[in-house]
Amino acid sequence: MKNMLLVLALTSLSFALYPGNVTVEPFEYRNFGNASEPDFTLALSMHCPSGTIFQHLESGGIPVAGAKSHLKYMQYQAPLISSGTTGLDGNYTHRLPGNVLYYTGIFILTVEKPGYQNHEAHFEISGCFVNVSAPPPAIAPPPINTTPEPEPNLTISTAEPDITPTINNAANATGPNISVNDSGAAQPDSGQAPPCPFALIGLAALLAGVFRN
Repeated sequence: MKNMLLVLALTSLSFALYPGNVTVEPFEYRNFGNASEPDFTLALSMHCPSGTIFQHLESGGIPVAGAKSHLKYMQYQAPLISSGTTGLDGNYTHRLPGNVLYYTGIFILTVEKPGYQNHEAHFEISGCFVNVSAPPPAIAPPPINTTPEPEPNLTISTAEPDITPTINNAANATGPNISVNDSGAAQPDSGQAPPCPFALIGLAALLAGVFRN
């Protein structure tokens, strides 16, 4: 019992009471007794802050006086919490003991009178509970940037690299010219062309003609 009350107390912390009257709509009706007898029509409403449930009972559009009314709350070990008799106007008022926020379960209201079918209505008072949402934060969080970042340029060049060696000093890189003499030995070139043998022959003939004269 204590555990149940603790759960109800914790549940009530997240709700507040509606400040006025609400219409109570039962989710189930049942009739008992002789089916040939007239039945009841039941209307319910509630004033949430005071925990007051108003009942109006009719049969065939006429208020029914003198009917016994019993209100039970099924989460209690002793479920009967209120009972009484309808007046000439067919009305009766039930009052809930304790904190209304604890009544988050199911109620059963029964009405009975000789000459009528017994009537039972199952309902809850969730219409009285207003969900209390958490207040918004004082400072709104910055918006999240959902724009995708540009992908890096991964273009790969297919051109072959230039592997030709570069000679900075052509003069220093040029080696000496090598010539081969009659003996087959390689001789370094002095850089001057050898004298033409035909020119030497012509020069000798010219000199011989000069001395002959």
